[in-house]
Amino acid sequence: DHRDLHSFPTRRSSDLGNFSRRTFQDSFRCHSVSLLAAEQQRDPNVLEFSDKIILPPSALEKLAHLEISYPMMFEVTNPRYLQRRLHCGVLEFIAQEGMIYLPFWMMENMHLNEGDIVHLKSATIQKGSFVKLQPQTSDFIKISNPKAVLEQSLRSFSALTKGETFRILYNKKKYDIGVVEVRPEGRAFQQGEAQAVCIIEADVEVDFEAPADYVEPMRPSPKASPVSASPLQKSPLMDALGAPKLDEDSSDEEEGAKTFEGAGFRLDGKAIKAPKRSEERRVGKE
Repeated sequence: DHRDLHSFPTRRSSDLGNFSRRTFQDSFRCHSVSLLAAEQQRDPNVLEFSDKIILPPSALEKLAHLEISYPMMFEVTNPRYLQRRLHCGVLEFIAQEGMIYLPFWMMENMHLNEGDIVHLKSATIQKGSFVKLQPQTSDFIKISNPKAVLEQSLRSFSALTKGETFRILYNKKKYDIGVVEVRPEGRAFQQGEAQAVCIIEADVEVDFEAPADYVEPMRPSPKASPVSASPLQKSPLMDALGAPKLDEDSSDEEEGAKTFEGAGFRLDGKAIKAPKRSEERRVGKE
């Protein structure tokens, strides 16, 4: 009995009046969707790289009875790790009774193992207007058009929760993307409210933060000393130079040295004002 979201008429929240306040809540034993894919000989990638869960048929009947509004959104929590609450959609209602199938990245975020108990409840979250995302590795920004890849991948997702790290697949390679910030379309988040937004049929602006593993290139020092250039060898210059004089002020010797004179540029294309002579001298002395 293949049952999915289209098995019963759904109502939007505007049609429901007070019914939209009714909440579905239940506990399930969780497993990763790849186990279901193996059992049913389905493509695991379709199930894994999304935020859609698979519930048992009885959940569909309860949701229909409660007249939960469409699109159905849920909050999933691990009772032993309440720091991370994730929000997601539902794909199908074909799981065995008492079981729920989750994409593995969701299980990782909530510190869940196969067979652990999870709490699930229906959730009403606002549509998003802005999200800031952070690739966890720099190789994601090296692909030809990362923004387009992400846009396409997010069509398999229902919601984004601040603090989560979701997973996408592109050219047979997995990429983890962190959610740094989310902003709703309407009112601001209230105190204690989960910072999550619905991205179904939403006009969401996407911004990127530098990858989590990004390291800014080090500027080469203008003069590498022989010792630092070859720390494993004793420099032949060391004996010739003699011991350093620690009781003298070296600033007199450096006063004549020129400060950095490289040209810079501004992103907006405007000319850079030259620093005053007195400022240059002060910088040089520091």
